Amino acid sequence: MEYKYFGPDKIYIKLRERYPNIEWPQTTTIHNILKKNGLVQPRRLRRLLATVNKNLQSSERPNDVWCMDFKGWHMTSDQVKFDPFTLTDHESRYLIRCNKLKSNNTEHVWSVLETAFREYGLPNFIRSDNGPPFATCCPGRLSKLSIMLIKAGITPQWIEPGNPQENGRHERMHLTMKQEGFVLGTSLKEQIEIMEEFIEYYNFERPHEALNQKTPGSIYVPSNRVWTGKLNPVEYSSEYKAALVKSCGKAFWKGSEIYVSRVLEGERVGIKETEKGFEMYYATMFLGIITKDFKLDVARRKTRNCVPKVKEG
Repeated sequence: MEYKYFGPDKIYIKLRERYPNIEWPQTTTIHNILKKNGLVQPRRLRRLLATVNKNLQSSERPNDVWCMDFKGWHMTSDQVKFDPFTLTDHESRYLIRCNKLKSNNTEHVWSVLETAFREYGLPNFIRSDNGPPFATCCPGRLSKLSIMLIKAGITPQWIEPGNPQENGRHERMHLTMKQEGFVLGTSLKEQIEIMEEFIEYYNFERPHEALNQKTPGSIYVPSNRVWTGKLNPVEYSSEYKAALVKSCGKAFWKGSEIYVSRVLEGERVGIKETEKGFEMYYATMFLGIITKDFKLDVARRKTRNCVPKVKEG
């Protein structure tokens, strides 16, 4: 099939170039013909994420910022999807964890984070992308996991979608893992053993150019913020009025209910009056402005129109 990856616009241009004397149908009609013949698949819709503070906290010393992500999966020889959860210290590049989880959900990610907190103490910030379970479409991008981080005394950070360079040091570690032969098509048991070898190699054997050829293990020191194992409720100063988010996702305020999100059920949000109006927060995370008709106005990222694409084949 000639030009099998072309969409309606490109096909229209090519037809006009080759046969200029023919009156060709417009791109909408061409799209409908392609769709009728099973040659079009819709692009995945982008989630309308809430805007957040774009200024990512930089690091000056170990434990200022930790970074977390999933490596990206491959299939082992015994047909198991291997996509380890990885956790690094931003300043020293120290690889704190590299674990295959039973499920990439809040419960299992938190379990790994908690063991890291017990061993190394608490960071000030943890940076991630916007995939589950790190973020949701909830106001402030909050997820159950990020709420637990806040209650542990850690501020979550999210990079902007499509900008992996904002977590570039962590992504570079993933590239090193791949380039230096630690991602293989072996059995799951062997792959886990190889990841353990990689942690030792990356932290204590491999010099890092950005660290003046020192190893991450020679730079990193544990945090002096000790993890007590307690998730503390969020407290608000006197300038805020606290409101409880019920199981329906609504907060009761000034005699009316305001829908916030079920992600925040059982949590208290803070509302304060500013020049812009009544603003709602969870801890320091801005959620939105309460409108006159008691709705939460959440600023969200602009997204491109989702144009269908032609199927491969």
